[in-house]
Amino acid sequence: NSEIQQIQISAEFTAQNQQEAAYVLACIYFFRAATKMFFGGGNYAGNPPPMVFLSGYGQPYFWDIPCVITNFTHTMPADVDYINIPLNYYESRLPTTSTIAVTLQPIYSRRLTTEFDLQKFSQGELIVKGFL
Repeated sequence: NSEIQQIQISAEFTAQNQQEAAYVLACIYFFRAATKMFFGGGNYAGNPPPMVFLSGYGQPYFWDIPCVITNFTHTMPADVDYINIPLNYYESRLPTTSTIAVTLQPIYSRRLTTEFDLQKFSQGELIVKGFL
């Protein structure tokens, strides 16, 4: 009767020049897109949000964990400078320092979870299968 817990990640982003600010803006749009279901007139209408794979800190920690992004936030603090970003026919502004937070829900297949063995897990044998 265990449940798979959500993974929460937050990171500080800085934008000290227009190139860095454009990168932060691209991250924001990626997370906006990745948290939405497919709807409207596209070929994938009705499908859930796309699956992403989390990897970080090396194979024994987070290794290709299949997830769905369930929440995303971006802070817009008032006490920092903002930088202008010229983009084609329009302009945007972003804070020079901000925080992006993401909540991920790991998604494991039933078949894969039936292969879980606590003894193998405790000995590190299931790392390559993506079990935490």
